[in-house]
Amino acid sequence: MRSRARNAILTASLAVASGCRPVPDTTILSPGDSASNYAAERCRQGEGKACGLLAQRFFEGEGVPKDRARAMLYASLACQKRDPLGCGYWGSFLATRKDYGGNMDQVVADLELGCSHNVGFACGQLANMLWRHTTLAGGRARALGLAEKSCHLGFPAFCYLLGKFYEEGAEGPPSPDRAVEWFRTACNQGWPEGCAEVAWYGKKPGSGVSDEERVWSQHEACKGGLMESCVDEALDALEPKATSCSELVAKHVAAACTAGVLDGCAVAAKCQFLGGKNTVAILRSHCTSGSALGCLYLSQQLRDAPQSSAPPSEWQAPLSKMCSLAPARGWSQGCLELAGLLLASEKKDDLQRAAQALGQMCTEVPAACFKLGQMYEQGLLFAPDVTEATRHYDLACKGTFREACEARDRLKIAPRPTASESSQR
Repeated sequence: MRSRARNAILTASLAVASGCRPVPDTTILSPGDSASNYAAERCRQGEGKACGLLAQRFFEGEGVPKDRARAMLYASLACQKRDPLGCGYWGSFLATRKDYGGNMDQVVADLELGCSHNVGFACGQLANMLWRHTTLAGGRARALGLAEKSCHLGFPAFCYLLGKFYEEGAEGPPSPDRAVEWFRTACNQGWPEGCAEVAWYGKKPGSGVSDEERVWSQHEACKGGLMESCVDEALDALEPKATSCSELVAKHVAAACTAGVLDGCAVAAKCQFLGGKNTVAILRSHCTSGSALGCLYLSQQLRDAPQSSAPPSEWQAPLSKMCSLAPARGWSQGCLELAGLLLASEKKDDLQRAAQALGQMCTEVPAACFKLGQMYEQGLLFAPDVTEATRHYDLACKGTFREACEARDRLKIAPRPTASESSQR
């Protein structure tokens, strides 16, 4: 499952509270430890470097309690004296505000100063601004170099951001391979969001991410506090035909549900069902609220529960909803299951729904392209069309779906009539 809950820009920022404001110089008080006391005295005397050092100490909690309001106060004073570290902090703070403190050019100048002296987070924030505001000098081309510099200076948030740049299309079309490379770098440097992205790509055929790396990255993302990754780890541990939930599964989904992750609540409900409880009402609520897993489990429970008398339309409806939710979550189980059930029907409406479900995920799931190819080849819903069948088989083949490669090659040797040819006969 892909972790999209955190905005790439915000996670790469300093996360300074938006209500933080500098206060008058007269409120400066000496911090507790001797080094900070000395720096505070030097700062009072107008030494910008000392003010910058205090900004860092209060922001990081080095020798003093963390105090971001005071950190920004000292950063402001340091930047007035053009201290690079102070300007890095002050520019980064203003970069997180919608109005940039009323002066975007000055924010850029502050970040430029910090970055030119290897203040890594200043380089990253500047890259972020250039990416969003392409009219700024250098634009996106320069943003790439700045984000990479920040990453190499030890700021994994901007390794992650660089991955997002390539995912969006940093140098032309989107480049998933380059994106994975930088997500992997972010993950190896301890950035949970980078690990979650690597794990998500690990579910895509041909991504270059092995299953072993996917599992490890998913675990690291969960350890880093990303509850959606914990749900994924729980799903890996929950066997398809399990009759109960393990302690690991129960622990992960309980934590995720408490954190407000609806899919975690859905898995918890499934665990209750495996324990003998009827959880249809709970799952229906989760499905209605947008949980893809809630919809899947609701459908399964309505269909498979002992003495179930639910008509097909009642348990197919949750599958249809999961299909609309699944592409955003990287899951295809509900769509494929629904399409398979509908393809077994000879009703035109069911075949249309099957084609729609498969079409929604063809670009992500090779098996869906393969089934669409079969529909075109066999004339299910559509007139037999070898061109469209071959095209969909080829898409599935590129997704490393071997059976699709064989079907494509077979059609090339002995093609069937195209739709236009069929209509002429």
